[in-house]
Amino acid sequence: MRYEFGCKVSLATTIDEGLVVGMRAMPGNPYDGHTLAEALEQVETLTDRRPDLAVVDRG
Repeated sequence: MRYEFGCKVSLATTIDEGLVVGMRAMPGNPYDGHTLAEALEQVETLTDRRPDLAVVDRG
């Protein structure tokens, strides 16, 4: 898109409390579907738990 800048941000929160459990800058303009695996990996690394459910924004 014409108005997008050079970096996306991945933000992972808990579904009930809204606590931030992961955040990562994604340089360039990667397709959103390609960033999910990295976001889930970061959450697992930081919390020692793998999410059972991922709810995503389809852009």
